[in-house]
Amino acid sequence: APKDGSIQYRLGEVLQALGQTEAALDAYRAAADTPGRHVEDALIDCAITLWECGRQQEARVTFEQIFVRFPGSLRARVAHADCKTFVPGDPDIEALEVLADAQLRLDVSQQIGVHFALSKAYFDICDGAHAFAHLETANRLKRGTFNYDSAHTSAWLRQIAEAFPAPLL
Repeated sequence: APKDGSIQYRLGEVLQALGQTEAALDAYRAAADTPGRHVEDALIDCAITLWECGRQQEARVTFEQIFVRFPGSLRARVAHADCKTFVPGDPDIEALEVLADAQLRLDVSQQIGVHFALSKAYFDICDGAHAFAHLETANRLKRGTFNYDSAHTSAWLRQIAEAFPAPLL
């Protein structure tokens, strides 16, 4: 379905997971060239993929295009933070701080992303106090998204060890 942008976007994700970077980039670009809700995600994943394969300048240009087309994109702002080195006075830090202050308008996963991005930003500019404060907030929020019972997990692992003793293996 070469003209179905949402399918091209999913194809890009699959190809990226398989390590077929160039084909994934082609699929992401094809998805971005078709109308639909997938366009923003396709562009963001294209930028991230470019960054991860060492094509930083192309990634920067793609992020600039995203910010023009989707100026309020929280996902793009957070992804961009992972793909840049912040400097003191960087306006992106203030933009992220504004998002962090809007916690009531963000869902938990968005809050987590913003606080991790701010942590990275402050680490980049060697401001450990702010970095660790945001890291603590992000980790506290993340921890609240799942239940973990160490006693249950230990019992489960003992059961596995009993079911598969060394002589059997």
